[in-house]
Amino acid sequence: MERIKDMGAAFISEPHALGGTDPDCERFASRNLSLANTHMEDAVMRAVRHLTA
Repeated sequence: MERIKDMGAAFISEPHALGGTDPDCERFASRNLSLANTHMEDAVMRAVRHLTA
């Protein structure tokens, strides 16, 4: 489960890298990058749910 969470954290940092925004901030460069982040967070959550079910 920790591996999934760590992979998710690295994956979720990518929209910030693409938009040139600070990963410690919740703002993204565009709405599309914000939506991508939301879906990435959802994917990680669902994978963890599967493992803990």
